[in-house]
Amino acid sequence: MSAVFWSLAVGSVAHAASARPVAAEKGMVVSAQHLATEVGVNILKRGGSAIDAAVAVGYALAVVYRPPVIWAVAAS
Repeated sequence: MSAVFWSLAVGSVAHAASARPVAAEKGMVVSAQHLATEVGVNILKRGGSAIDAAVAVGYALAVVYRPPVIWAVAAS
C-alpha cells in the first residue's frame, strides 16, 4: 500500500502545473484555464470578494474551457 502512495506522490509532483510553489498574501485564484484565472485575479484587484471572483471564474470557464464531450453532443 505504501508503494502505491509513494508512486502517486512522486508521479503527481512531476506533473505539477508550476515548477515552483506559489504563495500569496492577500488572495489567490486557481482554475483549469489561465484566462479564467486572470478574470478572477482582476476581480480581486478591483476590490471584489472571493465569492465575486469564484462566480466570475465559473462563468469564464464555461466560455473558454469546454470539454470535447459537449461538442460531440451538440454535433449529433
